[in-house]
Amino acid sequence: MIDMNNILVATDLTLNSAHALDRAIQLADVTQAKLHVFHQALDLSLPGKHSEEESLSEKTLDKIRDFIEQNKRCANIDYEIHIKSKGRTYELIDKCARDVRADLVIMGLTNKYKNTPSFVSTTSERVIQTGNYPVLMVSHKVTGLYQNILFYLNMNDLSPRAFKLAFRFNPKGGFVFLPAFNVLPTVNGGFWGKRRAKRYFNKRERFINEARQTLEKYEGNPQNIEYKDIQDVGANLLLAEAQKNEAGLVCIDLHTYTASLHLKVKGFAGKLLQHPPSDVLVVKRI
Repeated sequence: MIDMNNILVATDLTLNSAHALDRAIQLADVTQAKLHVFHQALDLSLPGKHSEEESLSEKTLDKIRDFIEQNKRCANIDYEIHIKSKGRTYELIDKCARDVRADLVIMGLTNKYKNTPSFVSTTSERVIQTGNYPVLMVSHKVTGLYQNILFYLNMNDLSPRAFKLAFRFNPKGGFVFLPAFNVLPTVNGGFWGKRRAKRYFNKRERFINEARQTLEKYEGNPQNIEYKDIQDVGANLLLAEAQKNEAGLVCIDLHTYTASLHLKVKGFAGKLLQHPPSDVLVVKRI
């Protein structure tokens, strides 16, 4: 299980970031983590503007405090607000995440992403690329805990990190695993095909069994785990499976050591972020 001690949520006080802040409050309550709220204020670093900057910062603080304290779950959480003004947004978010040792960063997914050219990186993409922490992109209004969580599993380089994090969000929810191979192995593929199939199925079974044991240990229901073997055909299949399973959260992982991380974010993860069927959790390999 991955420790959840600090959650950082970035807000620009828009409707989308309000959904993200609401989800962050919920997850901080569920995981008993400390909540850190980041906001980048207007940079009014001109002569005679210091008092105006201080006034805006106070108003922003009051607005964030009011939102948090109006939430019914706020009584159970410890929170801290961080307001910065000078610098690039993604760099300030990354520095804040490192300073507070965030185990999870939460951001709102805005409509601007859909209209962004493929060669331009958005703030959320830059945050994903820069840090080694998981990033939860919230695009939907919070109606309760995540009931159905969908996991894309790259069987060529399987990592349990996404599950070990996401099951904390609701151990009693439903979990759907999509074990994916570049080419789905078959027992009818001759000697080498059978060996490859055996390795694949053994790896999948070990992962599923470990996931069931984890759920049982933390009062979840091991029977709530389902899986479906798929050939790795990209984001379109994942989008279809998310809609079919009514997933409230889709979890994917990216490699930190790949030289083409920007292309991966723009390609596979980018399609999910452009047409999100649900909230999206991006977990990077460490």
